[in-house]
Amino acid sequence: REEIQTMHRQLFWMLEQIDAEPGRPVGALCLLDQGEFNRTVHEWNRTAASFPAQETVLDAMERSVSRTPERIALSLGREEWSYHTLWRQIGRYTAWFKQNGVRPGMTVGVLVSHTPEWVAAMLAVLWCGAVLQPLDSSHPAARIDELLALSGAQRLVAPRRRTEKIPVIALEETPQDIPTPAPHRANPQAAAYQMTTSGSTGTPKGVIVGHRSLMNYLHWAQGQYVGRDREVFALYSSFAFDFTLTSLFLPLLGGHEIRLFSHHRQKNVFWDMFREGRVTVLKVTPSHFPLLHDALPAPPSLHTLVVGGENLPGHRCAALADALGREVRLFNEYGPTEATIGCMIHQFRPEDGKRDFVPLGRPIANARVYLLDGDGLPVPDGVPGELVVGGECLAVGYAEKEGDAVRRFCPDPFAPSRVYHTGDLAQREAGGDIVMLGRRDEEIKLRGHRINLMEIERCIERSGLVETARVALRPNGASGNGLCAYLVGGDERTAQRVRRHCASHLPGYLVPQHFLVVEHIPLTSNGKTDWAGLPLPAASPGEKPVRAQATQNCELLLPVLREVLEEEAGAQDNFYALGGDSIKAIQISSRLAERGISLSVGDILRNPIVSNMALRMGVSSPDEERPEDVAGIVPPTPASRWFFAQNFAAPGQYNQSMLLRFRRPVAPARLCKALELLIGHHDALRLNLNRKRELYYNDAHCVSLPPLEEATLGS
Repeated sequence: REEIQTMHRQLFWMLEQIDAEPGRPVGALCLLDQGEFNRTVHEWNRTAASFPAQETVLDAMERSVSRTPERIALSLGREEWSYHTLWRQIGRYTAWFKQNGVRPGMTVGVLVSHTPEWVAAMLAVLWCGAVLQPLDSSHPAARIDELLALSGAQRLVAPRRRTEKIPVIALEETPQDIPTPAPHRANPQAAAYQMTTSGSTGTPKGVIVGHRSLMNYLHWAQGQYVGRDREVFALYSSFAFDFTLTSLFLPLLGGHEIRLFSHHRQKNVFWDMFREGRVTVLKVTPSHFPLLHDALPAPPSLHTLVVGGENLPGHRCAALADALGREVRLFNEYGPTEATIGCMIHQFRPEDGKRDFVPLGRPIANARVYLLDGDGLPVPDGVPGELVVGGECLAVGYAEKEGDAVRRFCPDPFAPSRVYHTGDLAQREAGGDIVMLGRRDEEIKLRGHRINLMEIERCIERSGLVETARVALRPNGASGNGLCAYLVGGDERTAQRVRRHCASHLPGYLVPQHFLVVEHIPLTSNGKTDWAGLPLPAASPGEKPVRAQATQNCELLLPVLREVLEEEAGAQDNFYALGGDSIKAIQISSRLAERGISLSVGDILRNPIVSNMALRMGVSSPDEERPEDVAGIVPPTPASRWFFAQNFAAPGQYNQSMLLRFRRPVAPARLCKALELLIGHHDALRLNLNRKRELYYNDAHCVSLPPLEEATLGS
């Protein structure tokens, strides 16, 4: 009845418009009467709020340094940097960068890894007044070169000297005694960073984001996500993904800690994160949910989980919310790169678990969101429309000045400002919340990344190995969806060569899981690709196994594969054809590790045939990172200063003794082995005192232990 009344009202409103202006085009007739128009366009967008528009991130961080200089700013493993130390290091790198020609307004690429030094290097680029372009060091060299060329970068900060078309600044060559310059006060209206996203033409495009919109987002997020005087933000995801910038910049505003995790591609990073129990605020994508479930229970410290990067299924969010408990707040944050990290927010409620997807919610502070039809008019509640974003959250624009920039960024039809057309389809519910429906172009969302399929097709065709290629997101049964490339020309060996070409030119998330050779690409009657006429990936015979014989390792591997992939797997099956991807590879590696079996994520992805994969079990991959033993002098602590100030006559006697009784006889050799393993695991047990009265880690204990003395006690 209510819907009929709404349709009746809209019909009469259209008739009134026709009567008032008979020559008006049908496409210009608005379904909303004046009251509904004001509510949809204006009332839902009353988001005005004050924020420090004349500041930058470094201005806000400088206050944190002044207020709490000794607080932990960055930590990685046992390494900790205070805000004072971080600020001093930023100053050193700034001086070094300026000596190497970095100037305000210049775009500077930084080949980043997850260490305190590289966080300081990125902030130093901002201190110089330059535009930061974070680059993922794991991406292929060809991809990095392409992104540098597209951004117009004039300098590259890298771990070592390397041959490049632009000057390279080697970070490790920074002089220790270089004088620190005064901070450059960047213009808040100037550009802060540049991120790369997939372009609608098949070419990546650089999105330039200003200090002003960044500060608007961070000031809003501080009030939304920060709930304690001392927070710990987990920083583990790729710096080339703007999703990560929340955990990089937001802690600096309030003097909070950034907890770095450097091995997120080799193992389930959440396992270590949850076991150490320090992180309080965590940002993930829905694709991370299986890894989160594997790492449960979550630590009591965690109170806020922010989900972003792709559409969030309601039932999956409800299952995770139940597992985490009511103490943890879950937020769904939406925002394309062009809208500065996030522009809409919704806090998960139990009733959202019954929905197909959790709502995107409502606009953040100083953001405006419209749902428009093809003629640029607002649509009624419950009617699909393109999601168009405006307000302070908008990026400066694209590095390219033609084409996409003109089409996507345009004047706001309802306010004296600009808007960005996202290409996302959504609808507004009666209560005001907006729900995502999908895309209206060739872009998709997969594992948190915005992907334009034309970019992958263009890369494949440039290889010269096939006549043409089409890429689509195809179902993998119970394992979800995966990218599938259809190739015209060549054979199965050609498909493997194309896979290798993609792996050397594209980041991992853009490399299709499946490569199928077909005779031709079928077309519909209107000349578009007939996807129904193309085979599903399950029809692929997959790669030929190097060894078809099932081994003893396969018997250990197959149960874990079946458990993670939710598919029947055999020794000759292809990991990708079963729905495997990098997230599932991390799960498999972690679950095998729990069983005492070594198989790196890299070996799983490089050896997709199960029997070949099994041959790598127990063999360390060349690129597998192992934690190094701590070495060197331990900085004085209040406890150690007190101890040495006592001037004990026999300081070696200041200890605690303990008597342990074994329930059964233990051979001395076995006890020695146990102590050796214990000392190898706990670096603190190698602490010794040198003649300068300094505590240091004794490397000799890594090789052999002092002799174990035996004594016979009386009964």
